[in-house]
Amino acid sequence: MRHLGPVLPVMLLISLLTLARIATRAPTPRADMVVWVFSDTHTASFRDGGSDGRSLADTFRQQTGRTVDVQQLSFRAIEIRLLSMLLSPESQRDVPDIVPIEISSVGKFFRAPVEDVGLLPLNSYLERRGWLARLLPARLAPYSKHGVIFGVPHDVHPVALAYRKDLFDQAAVDIESAATWPELHRLLARYQQYWRDRGMPERNGIDLPRTSVDAIVMMLLQRGVNLIDDREQIHFEDPRVAQVVAFYARLVAGRDKVAAAAAGGSSANRDLVEGRFGAWLCPDWRSPQLQRYATGLAGKVRLRPLPRFDPGDAPTSTWGGTMFGIPRNCRDPDAAFALLEHLLLTDEALAARARVGHILPPMPDKWNLPAYDEPDPFWSGQKVGRFFADLAPSVPHRYVTPFTQIAATELNEVLAKAVAAADAGREAELESLCRTWLGSAAESLRRRVEFGRFER
Repeated sequence: MRHLGPVLPVMLLISLLTLARIATRAPTPRADMVVWVFSDTHTASFRDGGSDGRSLADTFRQQTGRTVDVQQLSFRAIEIRLLSMLLSPESQRDVPDIVPIEISSVGKFFRAPVEDVGLLPLNSYLERRGWLARLLPARLAPYSKHGVIFGVPHDVHPVALAYRKDLFDQAAVDIESAATWPELHRLLARYQQYWRDRGMPERNGIDLPRTSVDAIVMMLLQRGVNLIDDREQIHFEDPRVAQVVAFYARLVAGRDKVAAAAAGGSSANRDLVEGRFGAWLCPDWRSPQLQRYATGLAGKVRLRPLPRFDPGDAPTSTWGGTMFGIPRNCRDPDAAFALLEHLLLTDEALAARARVGHILPPMPDKWNLPAYDEPDPFWSGQKVGRFFADLAPSVPHRYVTPFTQIAATELNEVLAKAVAAADAGREAELESLCRTWLGSAAESLRRRVEFGRFER
C-alpha cells in the first residue's frame, strides 16, 4: 500500500463524503398510485405514449390529479411478494394498488374462504359502472370464486393454428383443408415427408413438446373439458381425456410422429424463421411477439382456426391470461378501481392496446372496431384482428382452482407413460392404456384434493 502515498487518505475521504450524502438524501417520493405488471405488453400499453405522447398513466393524472407509477417486475417476483403481502392484510406499507395474476397461478390466491381471499371483491364496482354485463362470462369465470369476482380480465386469448404458408405451398399441402385433428396429423405427415425426401429432416410438421401438457389442456378445453371444474369435480375419467392424450402422444412420439419441441427463449423464434416447424399453436398474445422478434416470418405466415375432434367442438381454445385485481389492504379501493377501469376498460385503454398488438379485450361490444379490419402484411395480408375477434365468441370456459396445478402434474405423468408406450410401438392399445392410467391418476388426485382442501 506504500506506493499509494497520499492518494489513499483522499480516496477514503471521498468515500465517506459520498456515503454521507447518500444517507442524507431524501427518498424518492412514492407515486399516488402503484401498478405492478410482469409483461412488456402491459407496460407498453399502460406507460408508453400514443401519437400525442401521452400514456394512460399521464391521462389518469390529468383527469384525477393522481400520479401513477407502473412498475415492471418478473412474474415470479410478483407472485412471491404478493402472496406475502396478502398474508399480512393489516399492513398497507408498500402495497400496490393494482396487481396482475397470471391465470395458471390464480388458484394459489383463492385457497382461503371467500371472505379471507386477500383481493377486493369487485362485483359491486363492476355492476355499478355497467361493466358486469359487458365482460365476457368465460373470462370472468377463472377469476371468480363462488360467484365473487376478484379480478378484471385483461384478455380473451383465443388460439389459432399458425403455419408457414410459403413452405406448405411449396410442398403442395393444403393445411386449410384439415377439418379434424386426425386429418391435420395426416397432412403434417405428408408435409414432413416432402422435406425429408429433399434432404431436410429438420423440418417438422408442428411445434409441440413431449413433456408438457399445455397443448393437451388447450385441446380438452376446446372439447369443453376442464381437468377439474369450479366445483372441484375431477374429469380425468371422461372418455374424451383418454382420446386426446392418446392422440397427442401419437403426434409427438412413435413411428407416425410429426412434432418436435422448439428451443426456449429467442431460439424458438429463430426455429420458426428457419422453417424447422411448419405449424404452431398461436394465441393472440403471440402475434405481437412474432412481429417484434421474428421479423423474418413477415409475409410468409397465415392463421387458421383449430381443427376439431368432433363437430360440436369449438374452433378455438384459450391459452394463458391475466387478471388485474386490487389488494384488500390497498389505501384507497375506490381510487384503485377508477385506475383499473382507466387502464383496462375505457376507449383510451383499447386504443393503447391496439397500438401494442392483436390482443382482444374481454368486451364483445368492442370487437367491431375498425382497426380489427385492417390487413396485416406480416400475416400475408390477413385481417388478423378480425380473425381473432371472430373466434373469440367460441372461447371456452376455463376454471382454475387451488388444485388445477396438481391436476396438471398428474396428467403430465400420464403423458410421460403414453409417450413411452408410443415410442415402444404400442400405438394400437394407447387409448386403452391411457384410460387405465387416468383412472389411477384420478384416484390419486381425489386423495390430494381431500387432503389439501382449505374449506371442509
